[in-house]
Amino acid sequence: MDELFQVMQDSLQRFLARWYGPADHATGRLPSGARRVPVPLQRWYDITSRWDVPASWSEPAGRPAHHLLKPDMIKIADGKMVFWGESQWVWEWAFEPGGDDPAVFDREHRAGGAWQPTGVALSGFLAHRSV
Repeated sequence: MDELFQVMQDSLQRFLARWYGPADHATGRLPSGARRVPVPLQRWYDITSRWDVPASWSEPAGRPAHHLLKPDMIKIADGKMVFWGESQWVWEWAFEPGGDDPAVFDREHRAGGAWQPTGVALSGFLAHRSV
């Protein structure tokens, strides 16, 4: 669990290996459009694709509690790149374009919803969303 508190470049991979065991695939598969997102998100797509099980937590019924968008589905909203949403898309998370490890913002998904900083960089956000 230390991987989730002291986030480093290999934290996600080490955590998933401890949680699920060895990866199912030796190399990852980057989805289409992954090169347009920051490196921490590229790493997330690459590393999580090595396991056949989902890397983000789910509700007990097995339905996803949150959705990570594929790179070609990431949209711009009020100057932020929206990449993650709650299961019914009542809440969403985004980062500003550019930067190596941009800050993550969140807001209620409604007309006029204001973005609020989460206080977490993208790399830390992704590690905290694991399992």
